[in-house]
Amino acid sequence: RGVRASGTAPVLVSRTTTLRYRRLAVNGNTLAGLFPATDLPCFANSGNNCYNTIDLYDISNRVSPTRVGGITTLITPYGGFNDIAFNYGYLFATSLTGTWAFDITNRAASQVFSSVTTPGTFLVSNGSNFLAVGTPNALLPYGITPPGSGAPSPALFFHPLTSHTTAPPRLAPPHPNAPHPH
Repeated sequence: RGVRASGTAPVLVSRTTTLRYRRLAVNGNTLAGLFPATDLPCFANSGNNCYNTIDLYDISNRVSPTRVGGITTLITPYGGFNDIAFNYGYLFATSLTGTWAFDITNRAASQVFSSVTTPGTFLVSNGSNFLAVGTPNALLPYGITPPGSGAPSPALFFHPLTSHTTAPPRLAPPHPNAPHPH
């Protein structure tokens, strides 16, 4: 808090050894940690027991975080999780097989609330009504409707907006009078 050019330096509150996460997301008193599948030395769910897990921690007492649950890709249709984000209190995870919204009201027994078949390597989120699923070549943004505010079912929780892709590589410079492809 208050860490700015004119603010104070961060203060170490606690340290938990032996944990290695490259993706973190926080919502209220819940911290989610993930070591992404893209960084694993094996291919997740390739039949060789390679999988990853989103660990959920209660950080009510920041001096002593407590692991309260997890979501694993072992023997599931999720593929390997690559990134995580929170929107409206739901935990979103993108994987090799799609993007999933988890209801973590009961953090010890998280449940899938909704999903789309858009696989991704990273997520972009504003924490509420916007979530984009990205890969090195494309970004697919979604509008997110919270339950009880007009979404008639979980299947309509994700609302595709538009798709953005990178420009194709060119082997030769374009003709000077050619219009730009975008």
